[in-house]
This record gives sequence, structure tokens and C-alpha cells, in this order.
Amino acid sequence: MFQPDGRFSEQLRMGTLMTLTTGRYEWLDRNTIHLTVEDWEPKQQCFAATGCHPVDKPPGGREGIAFGGPDQMSLQDLDFGGPVVTYRRTR
Repeated sequence: MFQPDGRFSEQLRMGTLMTLTTGRYEWLDRNTIHLTVEDWEPKQQCFAATGCHPVDKPPGGREGIAFGGPDQMSLQDLDFGGPVVTYRRTR
């Protein structure tokens, strides 16, 4: 979720697993934003065999943006590549 005040939050779920990332964004140009991660969860991951280990802060970085109408936005990491992620606003 991108807020007008320059803050963002992203929650990802896969089965019973979940991550949450929050921080600030700024526009670099018309089609590029820069994400600065300020907080994230989980901060540790625990395994029965080896105990708990810290989870490093996600890197943030530059994201290419394309708008598919007033209720759709697609992002792609310009630093690391990877898939295009599309967000759709529900009303």
C-alpha cells in the first residue's frame, strides 16, 4: 500500500508464512520510485534443529512502475530483476 505522505507497506503471504515490510518511497522520475525499508517482520526465523536466527533487513531499491488504469499498478525491481508484481485496488 502506497500512502500519499510517502510511506508504503507491503504484506506478502504464502500459505501460513507472512512477511511485512514498511518504509518510505520517493519518486525518482515519472516511472521509477525508490523504496527505503525502515521496518520488517519477521526479524528472526526459528528452526527446531538449529534455534533462532536473525532475518536481515530487506534491501529496498529502485522499482519501475507502470499503471494499468486508475486501480492497477505494476512494479518490477530494477536492481535485482525478478517478476513483475501487479497490485489492484479494491473498493
